[in-house]
Amino acid sequence: MKLKVLLPSEVFIEKEVDKVVAEAANGAFCLLPRHVDFVAALVPGILSFTGGAEGEQFVAIDEGILVKCGPEVLVSTRKAVRGPDLGSLRKRVEDIPLLTDTFVESFSKKHGKKITKISKYIREKLQSYDWPGNVRELQNVIERAVITTPGRSLKLQGSLINTVKTDNSNNRLDMTLLEVEKRHIVEILEHCSWKISGVDGAASLLGLHPNTLRSKMQKLGIKRATDSDPEINKVEI
Repeated sequence: MKLKVLLPSEVFIEKEVDKVVAEAANGAFCLLPRHVDFVAALVPGILSFTGGAEGEQFVAIDEGILVKCGPEVLVSTRKAVRGPDLGSLRKRVEDIPLLTDTFVESFSKKHGKKITKISKYIREKLQSYDWPGNVRELQNVIERAVITTPGRSLKLQGSLINTVKTDNSNNRLDMTLLEVEKRHIVEILEHCSWKISGVDGAASLLGLHPNTLRSKMQKLGIKRATDSDPEINKVEI
């Protein structure tokens, strides 16, 4: 197969490959030459490919579109970062600021947030951390931070870097992120006595439109116990 990664101003990658692994909203998928033609919307994450004697290579991309048409795989995205050592973040410290900006912007859109600021302290903390995993670990840390940040300035909980684990199972990873988001929303709702709208409501503290919060609650199965329920004011996580 021939892989082409297209940016607005250039052909970023053009290479013969044997396999491509990309990430869509419902998880990662693998493309081989024998697979049928199709189109997929890509989420911010890692595109990996194998070809030649170089082994597996990684590209961090913004959201985009992937099209497989015959022997060609075309990927169109706004931003991308590539390097021979991208699989090991500790060797690519200079790429962390750009990766952080890309992930924050994309995950803010995904989760309905309006995060526009990353403090110098947060940037220094991310760059000084001795990342044991690959760029997926940074991606997971940033998405968790976006989920739990209440305002416009990114907040990085101290436990995020210490507890995040690199996991090759995208389904397990997605469940972990959903659990983080669900727990955080429930905590805010309980803090606000389950009031959603208004200046003192949960939506305001979360930096979300009330309708967006209601939609997330429905998606995550968050419901306040009824008065008839013996476990009143309890929510199962």
